[in-house]
Amino acid sequence: MLFRSLNRIAPGWSLNLGSAVTINQLLDLSYGTLIDSGNVVTVNGSISGTSSGTHISTGTGKIVMNALNTTNRALKTGSFTLGNLEIAAGSATVYDSISFTVAKDLTLTSGNFVTSPGTAYITTVQGNLFGGTGIASGPGKIRMTGTSKLVTGVTVDSLEIAQYSSIKAGANFNVNKGFLL
Repeated sequence: MLFRSLNRIAPGWSLNLGSAVTINQLLDLSYGTLIDSGNVVTVNGSISGTSSGTHISTGTGKIVMNALNTTNRALKTGSFTLGNLEIAAGSATVYDSISFTVAKDLTLTSGNFVTSPGTAYITTVQGNLFGGTGIASGPGKIRMTGTSKLVTGVTVDSLEIAQYSSIKAGANFNVNKGFLL
């Protein structure tokens, strides 16, 4: 299915996807819950949301931010949560404008994921952090939480391992600037 935008699921409601979906402009997670039901949600534009909006991944389901040589921004007015998130931006850049949570895995397949500045602006990853040719750069940081999580094949500028978390470092794991335990 192809959509120009997917705007605001009603507060307290859920949208369960029955197939893969492509959104060319805006995925708005301001309210309600988007359940991918194991399907891929490809976003060729931006993602915005608030703490009242959530994406839940089941099985191999995920959101793929696919910049296609343009610039995407993960914008928000509050703290939203995504299930599995893949940055597959080719040679383009995906900007994280403020902090949000990835409840499962963050995969940096290609492109540049630029994190926002300041200690209040953190991308929290509760699952694994996987890489390809993509990198996470910028003045913000990625915070890993949970136990027995894996970081492999990825390059990041700043990484924090949250208190009471245990992370396994795999092959080709690089931190360019800051590493905080």
